[in-house]
Amino acid sequence: MDTQTTQQIINENVDVTVTEETKLATRTTEEVAHELISEALKTNKKTILAIFCSSVGAIACCSLIFTITIPVIVLIIGTTFRYDCPIQPRIPFYLIVQGSFLTVTGTLGVILQVVSLLLLTKGRGAAVKKIARVRGIIVILSSVIFLIWVGFGCYWTFSIKNKVQYDPYISTNNMNTNAQNKNDLYCDKTLYIFTFVLLILTIICASILGCSTCCAEMLKLCT
Repeated sequence: MDTQTTQQIINENVDVTVTEETKLATRTTEEVAHELISEALKTNKKTILAIFCSSVGAIACCSLIFTITIPVIVLIIGTTFRYDCPIQPRIPFYLIVQGSFLTVTGTLGVILQVVSLLLLTKGRGAAVKKIARVRGIIVILSSVIFLIWVGFGCYWTFSIKNKVQYDPYISTNNMNTNAQNKNDLYCDKTLYIFTFVLLILTIICASILGCSTCCAEMLKLCT
């Protein structure tokens, strides 16, 4: 009896030990799995954040190229030929003002967009909404000013279409002597054609994008 009882006790202790070891092994496996999953999530978060930052950088670069390069070209053309259009001196002035205005507003828009994306990654939704409202107001006001200024540019450019000449001097015969006088109807060909084409493209783009952009921004302000 004693021997059998002792054997049973030993068997029970062995079973208990095996069970505890099994539970310990199972718990250890679960903990390891949990740690691995946590590390994987952290790695994925870092990867996603890196991809997002790269995307933000790419969007910012593309926006800078589109919204700043073209206005800078307009500004350079207007500055270069600012004294080469006596028939209508306001044409180079128009390009200078337009180029400067678009450069400033484009840069400000890109900065606000990047700040909004960065705040969005940090979960600051309220700040993003405030920036969106400010950006909407800026877009509406700048669009109105821009369209008014384009109207002046169209008047100054298209009104001289049938009178403009590309030769800076006119030849006159005075007592069998060839003389050259400055041509008051002159405007540099590059300047005038560039402005003419720019205005046509601006009208087309403004017709397509102007109304939709303003409506979208006004809807954002109302929400």
